[in-house]
Amino acid sequence: MQIWEERPITTANLLNPAFCGEIIRRCAKSYSDEIHKPFPFVLTFILLPIVLHKATRESLPRSIRKSLHAWLEENPSVKIGFAARCQQMIPFTKEALAFLLKHKAIKFDEKGNILISSFRKKGMNCIEGGEINECFNKSEFTGKWFAKSGTSYTIYSFWGIKP
Repeated sequence: MQIWEERPITTANLLNPAFCGEIIRRCAKSYSDEIHKPFPFVLTFILLPIVLHKATRESLPRSIRKSLHAWLEENPSVKIGFAARCQQMIPFTKEALAFLLKHKAIKFDEKGNILISSFRKKGMNCIEGGEINECFNKSEFTGKWFAKSGTSYTIYSFWGIKP
């Protein structure tokens, strides 16, 4: 991971650990709220490449009624370059997880799954309808969608990758 001060400004702004961490936290919370189970750690590594990739994010269905598998069958182009995006995002995902742990927003259970800590988050001054809110909303959607899509390994296989 590049030293913070040496990062390009665009990278530092878009992929900062607080923003990426909030995407992960919201996804994990919606997953857990949906099926009352902790969020599988391994799914964090495919979340950011889905939510932060504009073409993928914008093509996500509006409802979890459309299954992940069916959506991927109808949108095979979202898999193009997906493995490479996942690989590129690993350092940012790890940094976001470290940020969440440091700020006690998440913790891990004995199996390594993510539990959401109860904490009071400060109000966020996001422009309603902006791209930041779109990322947060799609993150919450993806958490619910993952919850309805089977095991982590099944979800990875739908995307054509291995954990």
